[in-house]
Amino acid sequence: SNNPNEIVWMSASRGCMYNCGFCTAKNVWGVSYRTKSVKRIVDELEYYINNYNKRYFGFTDDTFTYDKERAIDLCKEILKRKLKIQWSAATRIDCIDSKTLYWMKKAGCKRIDFGVESGSEIIRKNMNKNFKNKDIIKVFELIKKFKIKTIAYMILGYKGETLGTILQSVKVYNKIKPDVIIT
Repeated sequence: SNNPNEIVWMSASRGCMYNCGFCTAKNVWGVSYRTKSVKRIVDELEYYINNYNKRYFGFTDDTFTYDKERAIDLCKEILKRKLKIQWSAATRIDCIDSKTLYWMKKAGCKRIDFGVESGSEIIRKNMNKNFKNKDIIKVFELIKKFKIKTIAYMILGYKGETLGTILQSVKVYNKIKPDVIIT
């Protein structure tokens, strides 16, 4: 449709090199990671802008910043072509840094989705997501400095969940204060 407020969902890559215990990506794509060229992705963005007056995009990649340099190159190409767009993407706590965030913000990124999953390091270890609470807190503090909105995904009732681990999650989510929590 020609509704300029409608979001166009696009993929810049397929697959994921991680092995989270709950995820189906490896069943769908195998444990592989394939990418489109930066030129092709930005050509697609331009196509939707020029032919359908689109301005809002969502990248469906499992880990948009798996290759941070590639993500930065994509942002630089969006800027080089002077595309006035807004977009969102998902990534992991351990795949983001201030340099990448700087370029994402500059190129129009308005929201980043994270699979935080739990505030309990034990539960995340059971999920095969081995980053620390301090890393989650640090990343969310960093993103707030760039004024990028966040969604934090949360899984309740995973193997090993107790009232104690749920309370740990509440504590962490209260500390990181994402704009949206999706359970």
